[in-house]
Formats: sequence, structure tokens, C-alpha cells
Amino acid sequence: MRVQNTSAPAIDNIFIDVSQFESYTLTPIINSVSDHDEQLLIISPDDPHIPKHKFNTTRKINMYTISDFIDKLRCKSWDTICNSEDVNEMAILFLIFI
Repeated sequence: MRVQNTSAPAIDNIFIDVSQFESYTLTPIINSVSDHDEQLLIISPDDPHIPKHKFNTTRKINMYTISDFIDKLRCKSWDTICNSEDVNEMAILFLIFI
């Protein structure tokens, strides 16, 4: 879980009794944001046919989104990251930071 001044998101969990379903699939949905990908659960208790879904995720990158990203980085305090001497810790802190 990431905790910041204005937010504290959590990763949701869903538990199912797989013995109650004849057919189910769990598919990752790559979202290209950090290391948290979505999961798609398809439950087909009566129909053995499992639909095939194709997802395409794109990120809008242009001069406005790049400028906005740079402005947001400028407004952040880098002290926590820059005061560490461990490169691995700095990388983790940076990923949490953004």
C-alpha cells in the first residue's frame, strides 16, 4: 500500500470458491502504470464457451502531458530520495514518490 499526504490506496482482493464453478479464467490486464496490473475474472458457470477479449492500453504522450509531468516533478521534495546512499532504496523511493 502506498501512503501519501492526500491518499492511501489499497489493492483489492476477491476470493472465490473455484469448486462452485465449472469454468473460470483469470487474465492479467497490462496497464503500463507502475507494477500494479489489473486482473480480469470471467466466471462461466453454465456456458463452457469463454469469450476471447483483447485489450489495448495506450498512454497519451505529447508536449502537454510531458510538460505536466515535468511540472509535477518540480513540485516534489526530493530530499528523501537524494539523502539515501543505497541505489536500490533510491529506486524504490522514486517509484513510490511518483
